[in-house]
Amino acid sequence: MATPKAGHQSGKGKKKALGNDQNWTTEDILQAVIIGDSFNFRFLPITQEKPRTLLPLVNRPLLDYTIDFLLHAGVQDIFVYCCAHCDQVTAHMQEKISSLKNCCNIKTIKSDRALSLGDALRDIENQDLIKSDFILVSGDLVSNMKLQKALEEHKKRRKNDKMSVMTMILKESAPGHKSRCSEEDMITAIDPKDNRLLHYQMIHSHAKVSFPTSIFVENRGVHLRYDLLDCHVSICSPQVTQLFTDNFDYQTIYDFIRGILISEEITGHQIHTYTITDEYAVRVSNLHMYDAVSKDVIHRWSYPLVPDEKHTSREESYTMSQPNIYLGSVNVALARSCTLSEDVVIGSHCSVGEGTQIKRSVIGNGCKIGCNVIIIDSYIWNNVSIGDDCCIISSILCDGCNLKRNVNVKSGCLLSFGVAVGPDVTLEENCRFSCLKPKQVMETDNVNGMGNENETSDVENEDVPDSSKHILGSEGIGYLWPSESFYDRMQDKDESIYDDDSDSDSDQNGLEIDEEDQFYSEVSESIRQGFADKTPVENIIYELNGSKFAYNRSVADVAQSVVLAIMDSNSPNADNSSFLSYYKEVFSFYKVLIENYAKEITVQIDCLEAIEDHCLENTTSFNLIQKILLMLYNLEIIEELAIQRWFASLPPECDDTIVQRKRLRELIQPFIKWLNEAEEESSEDDD
Repeated sequence: MATPKAGHQSGKGKKKALGNDQNWTTEDILQAVIIGDSFNFRFLPITQEKPRTLLPLVNRPLLDYTIDFLLHAGVQDIFVYCCAHCDQVTAHMQEKISSLKNCCNIKTIKSDRALSLGDALRDIENQDLIKSDFILVSGDLVSNMKLQKALEEHKKRRKNDKMSVMTMILKESAPGHKSRCSEEDMITAIDPKDNRLLHYQMIHSHAKVSFPTSIFVENRGVHLRYDLLDCHVSICSPQVTQLFTDNFDYQTIYDFIRGILISEEITGHQIHTYTITDEYAVRVSNLHMYDAVSKDVIHRWSYPLVPDEKHTSREESYTMSQPNIYLGSVNVALARSCTLSEDVVIGSHCSVGEGTQIKRSVIGNGCKIGCNVIIIDSYIWNNVSIGDDCCIISSILCDGCNLKRNVNVKSGCLLSFGVAVGPDVTLEENCRFSCLKPKQVMETDNVNGMGNENETSDVENEDVPDSSKHILGSEGIGYLWPSESFYDRMQDKDESIYDDDSDSDSDQNGLEIDEEDQFYSEVSESIRQGFADKTPVENIIYELNGSKFAYNRSVADVAQSVVLAIMDSNSPNADNSSFLSYYKEVFSFYKVLIENYAKEITVQIDCLEAIEDHCLENTTSFNLIQKILLMLYNLEIIEELAIQRWFASLPPECDDTIVQRKRLRELIQPFIKWLNEAEEESSEDDD
């Protein structure tokens, strides 16, 4: 079935079917959730006045690119979740909806409480909005990818396995590519057989990466990929919002991935991936990416999302000429001697004076640019006035800015809405100005998940002067804000799912740490305290999985340690009946836990070897071995085949414990005989 074009119905009667036709099931409706907040401070001070999703990218609001992408994917229900500047987003969406000719249902969800992606998804779950699989996407995404094949793979996989909760869309992107954000560099381990995600680690600012050995032991083939980019597009099952609701520590998508991978062996939930190669999908996550994506759009990598393609009747029209020069269709006045070198976009109702040079830049609507002006690698938004003899290099000037005569704006500057500069002023590199006084930004783990870009404390900075005229000039209007490096200092310390807190293998005193002993100590404490407090087994499983990945242990290691911890936890002075009663109670309590780790016969044999080692050092357990095995067999924790194979295995004769191990097997000989006879009788009955 062909994907409907934006602004048109895909078939006769489709609009009615979406709203009222009872023959349509919830599975037929493709939903999408756009997270309209970034929950970080990357675009301050601009986002103090306007949400990031409405910032213009090549003279179109970012949110429009995201919505057009979803429309081309055939999405029928779109929820736009926003916290910052909700009124602006709502007004824009009303205008957008009126231009789409009812081809899609779009609803804006407003919240003043959500501080993270996790909060947003929990709110959506509480409102019971998700009825089927849905697309989760960031509101600052620019993409022309076709999702049909990825959706088909996801639905087919979900039909066979309901535990596959999410399909992440990844894009091949060589390290160092300009459209790859260094902050989001990652390395993944993927099972090539079914594209299941095995490991996911952010590596920004990390000198080394580490992988749990278990992913290589438990999977026959593993692809390690450093050339993939997270598109921030995920096809999710309804379970995703439920899982966020059940786990309040999930604040970011990375928390969610971490939780799923750590608990996969217990809960069975899995994440799969889908990789695109030639299609375009990049998130505008910071100012560097704003520049990179803008140039990609101008170079038409995002086609059909390019300036000269109108997607609604209300959008501005552009004409294109080489080399990538786009001019608005209404009232653009260019002086004869001005030069538009390459990669230039100029909106409608603009004028450019004599001798002005513009190169690799975007000019918004209603801008007045004087004579002998130089604009290179810059972004001039709407209704900006630039006087004669100005020079602007690699900077952003927001709506309503006013540069007087002879102003030099050096690389990396950002002038927010209505800032005035000059005359005869030079702004140093990487300065940020706003007409709003700078406030104390809330110091949170913001880069990947907490806080809003318009969220600052109510207490103004007492050190801020009445204005910054000593910097902006005699006619200047505005205040100096902290540079981007200030916000960089608030970046999350560690985004690795499995990363340790230290690169060192020793403690602060330089003493070597026996990781095996420390791992067993943590497992033993979890088992002891969990039984004493009657902690839900699911919670203990999460603790054990955390230890498993922290110490890079296998499933067999966890199972052995759990069984050994139970065996070691009894009092050596207890009598035989107390031993058996205690063991039965504890093993019954942890039955589900042990079964999750000891699913394989080989792991069950490892558990029996751990019990054997314990018995060699404990006389009471040694004498009770037959009853202990019978108890485990009756509880269906250990299978008959595992017991038989363990019984038949012995270490070499030179082993110091060989005599004791043979003696142990003599004690359980009657039990083994009984198992064999029961098996023979069962075979005869089958015949």
